Amino acid sequence: MRLLMKESYTVDYAGIWFRIASILIDGVVLWGINYIMTGIWNISSGSPWTSSAVNQLGDSITPAITHVGLRWLAFLIIFCAYFVGFWGWRGQTPGKMLTRTKITLLDGSRIGWNRAIARFIGYLVSAVFLLIPFLWIAFDTRKQGIHDKLAGTYVIRVTRQVEDFPMSSAV
Repeated sequence: MRLLMKESYTVDYAGIWFRIASILIDGVVLWGINYIMTGIWNISSGSPWTSSAVNQLGDSITPAITHVGLRWLAFLIIFCAYFVGFWGWRGQTPGKMLTRTKITLLDGSRIGWNRAIARFIGYLVSAVFLLIPFLWIAFDTRKQGIHDKLAGTYVIRVTRQVEDFPMSSAV
């Protein structure tokens, strides 16, 4: 037996432009993490910063390639942990926090870890198909991408709470 839930017509689904803005912000955050991680990795291993310096290594090019591969593997793990971690924890990455959007279930509850992982797998599937499945967000009535449909999630706009900005009292 399928339960029918009455949908609220006051829900403001986040459209594609809010979502593009949030992913760009998250991209800047992840780029910064990668830059810092690369610097720490290179300083600790004594590796060069630039590809032109790698070319000057000569016979030690194989260790340099292995070094770059390990660094990208570490970044891939951080990338996965970033999205799944923030989505599972609070339904918002820093980009979604700044654009005031949030990932929820139909009843407004948190998505949890399993749905966060399923949503991330949907992201990867969309990436394999040249990001075209993300365009579905622009045409769907609930602004769901393929990754949202796969995980059963919705991205909504959230309003600022009055408690978030306490009024300064006159002394």
